[in-house]
Amino acid sequence: FVFYGLGTSTGIDWSWTLASFRDQLRHWQQLLVTVVLESLLLYFLERAKKKDLVGVVLPSFFLAVMAGSWVILAVSGRSLEEAQNSGWFFQKIPSNEPYFTFEYIKSVDLVAWNVFPDQLPLFIGIMLFSCLHVPVNVPALAAVTKGKQDIDASLMAHGVANLLSACFGSLQTYMTFSSSFLYYKCGGRGQVSSILLALLLLWCIPWIPSIIIRLPRVVAGCLMMHIGVELFFESVVDTLPGLDWLECIMLVAIALMCNVDFVSGFLLGLFCACMAFVAQTSMSEPVQLTFYPGKGLRSRVLRSKTETQILEDYDRSAGFLILRLQGVLFFGNAHSLLEHVENVRCSAVIIDFAQVTSMDSTSFVELEMAAKMLQQQQVTLICSGLRDLCKVKRYPELLTHAIFVKTMEEGVTQLEQSALSEAGDSPTSVSSHRARERTASAHAASTAMVQAVATGEEVEFFQEAWKEILDALQLPMATAEGLQKFFQFQRAKKGTVLWTVGDESDFAFLLVSGHIGVVDDFCRLGDAESEFVETCVRGHWVGELNLFTGESRKNKLLATEDLSMWTITKTSLDSMQQNAINLAFAFQSLALRFAAHRMYLSMLEGHVHSI
Repeated sequence: FVFYGLGTSTGIDWSWTLASFRDQLRHWQQLLVTVVLESLLLYFLERAKKKDLVGVVLPSFFLAVMAGSWVILAVSGRSLEEAQNSGWFFQKIPSNEPYFTFEYIKSVDLVAWNVFPDQLPLFIGIMLFSCLHVPVNVPALAAVTKGKQDIDASLMAHGVANLLSACFGSLQTYMTFSSSFLYYKCGGRGQVSSILLALLLLWCIPWIPSIIIRLPRVVAGCLMMHIGVELFFESVVDTLPGLDWLECIMLVAIALMCNVDFVSGFLLGLFCACMAFVAQTSMSEPVQLTFYPGKGLRSRVLRSKTETQILEDYDRSAGFLILRLQGVLFFGNAHSLLEHVENVRCSAVIIDFAQVTSMDSTSFVELEMAAKMLQQQQVTLICSGLRDLCKVKRYPELLTHAIFVKTMEEGVTQLEQSALSEAGDSPTSVSSHRARERTASAHAASTAMVQAVATGEEVEFFQEAWKEILDALQLPMATAEGLQKFFQFQRAKKGTVLWTVGDESDFAFLLVSGHIGVVDDFCRLGDAESEFVETCVRGHWVGELNLFTGESRKNKLLATEDLSMWTITKTSLDSMQQNAINLAFAFQSLALRFAAHRMYLSMLEGHVHSI
């Protein structure tokens, strides 16, 4: 726009050749006036921004320059023809036909129908390029105007405008960012002002030739130059601080190419956008979470204690792996799918595609390879939430080796029902060896935790830990003193394993000091490589849910520092329920209230608390 504005001022088409530069310099007076006018306009606009008068200054400046040009022309005593011949005003449009006529559409015989086949590709290209203006320019205009734009409504208006234009024999129309940007800068807002402006332009159409010859060239050149300067600041200068070095290189390259050739710059922008998308998406991990259930994840079916024990035994003996995928799955990152299912140690794999936005053919090929590999290992593959089921029909082996369900929960339910059917009515897989392991593990944890005498500060901490929850449940503070009789104060050394997977849930505790890590060898969130999937610090309640439900432990708890804690055992809880039922109900309400708060915090981190 900047260089085309200069070309408009001189009356010579701008091109990047030495001859064009020489021709432009012969009209150095017009070039100088245009640059001076643009400098003055930028100065006035900078002053107007402080008083929010940009919408007034911008149109007023160009109107004042046009009026000033005619005043100078009158004072100098020169005629309009002399000014036109000198290159200061536009020349009269040479034409033997009237400018505004529809005579040519009265006779269909005058239409050269034989040129349509040759020109059809050109028409289709113009149509596609015109439609592309809306999704490209509307978001850009919304970013500049800091407003919300409706692309659907803009496309509809675009289509209606072209339909009306074709019906009246006019040229194709399309949305231009520069015109809309100038309209906004001049204070144009809303549909009413847009309609009034359109009516004014429609009324001016018969007199456009007479209007143009009275318009100074430097005004039109300065207008185009100003649009170019504003667009340069909006798209390049103001954008550069928020870009990384690669994006800066692409932006500068596109801007330079657009000044040489707009279409080439546009194509370069599309190419850079595609390359950046491929590079950035390839570096992203499509596997959001890998998880072996049996650590707290179950279907929505409420199971009995016997069924729960059967499913826990199934998880320990075989189990199944869940892969939750996210984002775009394509040739750049689909290879990670095979890496996650290779050499799995389970009887089934569930791959959840609910959060996958799109998949290309390479992704389906990788999925088919994964299905065949799992089939050879006698592992069942279940795919849930896959949207492009119609594409699956193109891969017969994938249909043969995989099961497709609507939701992940449906797949989990199928595996649970299969495990329950194979086990029968009793958990026959629970062996005396496993029972001895759990007893030995619980004994080791109990011996590592030694009873100690609590200080006054530690007693006070126990009561303070209940205070906020007691207030929320409208329970008296004396409840904390009554509960304390059923707790014992204990300490444990760093490195103590408090419990492991499958241990009996025979105690819970309030952590007074120290730090605890939750170890889960089968759970991984995204690219996280942390040793712990969760941590517990001072003031956390740990293990209370399994203490109430009676389910076995779902993970491993490791003391990373020396610990001090208030502990309640299963025996103490049973004694509370028998001898102080009111305190038992209060303790249950308090524990559930804290567990609900902890689960909410865990969901913010992307997983569900399970200890």
